[in-house]
Amino acid sequence: MYVVWDDNDSFGGDIGTHHILFRASNDGGNTFGATIELAIEHVLISSDPQLQVSPITGDVFAVWISRSEQGFEEISYRSSSDGGLTFNSTVNLSESPNNHSFNPVLLVSGSHLYLIWDEEGDGDRNVSFRTSNDSGISFEPITILDSDPICDLDRIFSRPDIAASGSNVYAIWDFCGEVRFMASDDNGESFGSKLTLAGANAFPQVDSSDKSVYAIWQGPGLISRSSEVFLRISSDNGNTFDTAQILSDTGNQAVAPVIDVADGNIFISWVDAFSDIFLTLSNDSGETFDPTMNISDDNGVSLRPVLAASDKMVFIAWLNSTYANDDYTSDVFFRSGSLQPIDAIEGLLEQINSLDISKGLKASLSAPLNKALALLNDDNPDNDDAVCSKLDKFIHQVNIKEGKGLTSEQAQALLDAANGIKEALAC
Repeated sequence: MYVVWDDNDSFGGDIGTHHILFRASNDGGNTFGATIELAIEHVLISSDPQLQVSPITGDVFAVWISRSEQGFEEISYRSSSDGGLTFNSTVNLSESPNNHSFNPVLLVSGSHLYLIWDEEGDGDRNVSFRTSNDSGISFEPITILDSDPICDLDRIFSRPDIAASGSNVYAIWDFCGEVRFMASDDNGESFGSKLTLAGANAFPQVDSSDKSVYAIWQGPGLISRSSEVFLRISSDNGNTFDTAQILSDTGNQAVAPVIDVADGNIFISWVDAFSDIFLTLSNDSGETFDPTMNISDDNGVSLRPVLAASDKMVFIAWLNSTYANDDYTSDVFFRSGSLQPIDAIEGLLEQINSLDISKGLKASLSAPLNKALALLNDDNPDNDDAVCSKLDKFIHQVNIKEGKGLTSEQAQALLDAANGIKEALAC
């Protein structure tokens, strides 16, 4: 597990010193290694860091925005081939010393890296794209996907996005309120014609699975001054798209949607009424969607959801701000869930096996979970109570072993997962 963030003064520097900081964990997030400084800019600004990890080599890739002494922003890049222990020298990927480059989005797919970003200069706005075909060792020349004079709506500067499946690469962005899309079938070497998916909209996102492409965005709702989350689906690698459908349908301000697709399951989250994080999912490739769920459901203001999914689990984090005693407090919240209790228990067993604990403790913790799994697999609904009892036994064992083989962090992670399964089973 890897974490990157920007810090403006707490890393042993003076106020006005901006850092890009990195930490790595090799035990699933229970502990983290030393903080590594990826970038430092005195008085200038380094911001908006992002990480990607190669599923093939385990290499780590980081990009961020660096502001030059002349006041222009560039997209900076560093990579690590040893699991984040050390990083190669910084590379300027935008190569635009007299323009403003921002909103970078980095994606790893196989041995390919794809980078898309916004660029502003001389009254024009460009959507720029660059690819690496050798796991980030070198990069191909920059491709300009779109270029138009800046309009007032462009001042919002919602971030472009990219997705990839096999040799197919998909790019989406908005220009003057139009949601625009392009597709490549040769790993980003060339792109087809530009499609306009919607007008008077913003904050588009895209994801893909096999030949299917899923494009979402925020647009005006049917009720005056409302905003909804829209989805269009392509089943032919982005050549054509189905009619747009509304997913949020709340009559409020549904904004800033995010999407992740895993194994035919589609997860879409957004901010509703500028206060709560909502989530909906489809397990039939977008034919139908489950009722929306309020994930945050608190009194604070929840914003900026981040979504990640696997074939069994979904993970979501967000920023929550509260105001009390004439002061604002901001925290990052996290929740996880599973598609089915069986998947969740299997995931919990995998989590136990990944821990750095004794084999005997792994066996004793796994025993009640294996019994619960057997009860669920017999398809007898009358056994649900017995499953809950096995989960209670597991929770009891974790509480006993906290500090006696399990760290507090390990124990809490296991308890959170087990209680989530109990909630799904209505124990």
